[in-house]
Amino acid sequence: MDKLQELKKKYKELGEEIERLENQGKVWTPKVSEKYWCIIPSGYVDFDTWANNCLDIDRYQIGNCFKTKEEAEKVVEKMEIYTELKRLAEEINTEPIEWVKPEQRKYYISYDREGKLEGTWLTNLRGATEIYSTNKDFLKIAKERIGEEKLLKLFRE
Repeated sequence: MDKLQELKKKYKELGEEIERLENQGKVWTPKVSEKYWCIIPSGYVDFDTWANNCLDIDRYQIGNCFKTKEEAEKVVEKMEIYTELKRLAEEINTEPIEWVKPEQRKYYISYDREGKLEGTWLTNLRGATEIYSTNKDFLKIAKERIGEEKLLKLFRE
């Protein structure tokens, strides 16, 4: 490789590194003509090219626009596990959940700082994404039916 080619290569690499550092910590938004990944209605992952059209913008606004195929696949997997857990909670409920009943315990699964799943309960606070059951054995049953490793994927990046 001659000196000019070597310098061009280094210049390109420096430009890419500068762009990476400038965008560090920022939300990624595709540029026109840039390839991105999305989840199509059947649940499969596919790619598209950003044209800044209504479809692209709609996908981006609902969080269905990913820089890599792997990112999109992780989201699909989490959606599947989340749905499985939600259906299980509904199936094993011992009674309907009533948020206005402070004496009723609502059980949910959390992730502690040591990386372990914990089963806990509350009575009148509700999180935006937690799944609740009135069955005190929610975590135990979920581990048996869904599997601990699958459940852990809901909490890990």
